[in-house]
Amino acid sequence: MKISVILLFLLLLSGCITTQQANTRISAWDNVTLTDLINNWGVPTKEQEIANRKFYIWNDKNSSNTPMIGVSAGSFGGRGGISISTLFGGGAEENFCSRVVEVDDQEQIKAIQWSGNPKLCFELTPERLEQ
Repeated sequence: MKISVILLFLLLLSGCITTQQANTRISAWDNVTLTDLINNWGVPTKEQEIANRKFYIWNDKNSSNTPMIGVSAGSFGGRGGISISTLFGGGAEENFCSRVVEVDDQEQIKAIQWSGNPKLCFELTPERLEQ
């Protein structure tokens, strides 16, 4: 029974994307041109110039239902047991991902910063195959 609980817990964790994984995927794009980025990421949500610096911004959001997982232990008639259950519709979760890219005068990427849900940012940013 303990092995079942451990396997379920590991299965749940395997779906998690870490901040480091998102950083690695996003930072792989820091040596390309703006045109390359647009061809792979799509058209930015917004363009901004601040103090003679050009920024392009990709903002995305989604919502998803998070399942509730319950674990209970008890005994009935002298026999112990563990029950694991999953309830869907545990609550709506609003996820966002904002990727801000600074470019130089030749539209070469200078810096990329991101914030938000690591899993969503990871999924929205394609893997860079050419390096």
